[in-house]
Amino acid sequence: MNSVTICHWPVRLVVPGCLLAAALLLSACSADQAIIWEAHSRSPDGHYQANAATTQQSGPGNAALYTVVKLSQRDDDEGFDIVTLSHKSTRELTGGAVTMRWVDGKTLNVAYEPSATVDFQAIKGAGVTIELVPRSR
Repeated sequence: MNSVTICHWPVRLVVPGCLLAAALLLSACSADQAIIWEAHSRSPDGHYQANAATTQQSGPGNAALYTVVKLSQRDDDEGFDIVTLSHKSTRELTGGAVTMRWVDGKTLNVAYEPSATVDFQAIKGAGVTIELVPRSR
């Protein structure tokens, strides 16, 4: 007869180890984030609203600092992303992450800190042209 040896880990060692691993995984997935800056700009005709928010997110492996500019047509509408920027540090945000200025009712000028990285830029949305330019120092 052939005999097969199977390794049996003591249950008292495996269960606490699994519980500890699960607790560590769950704690690493927490959403620790805060909006640290906001700005709003309504078009001259009042039809559009541009909203910018900078979010700081922390945690192991998921730290981030980014700004999203959204365009909406109603106050109760969340809108859609037109610009997304990522930043290296809050020090580069002196004076706000972006400056939004309506050139006219259909053109929005968004000036950003040159040290930021442009991750996404729409050039037109809902009939509005978006001009994205580095802010002059």
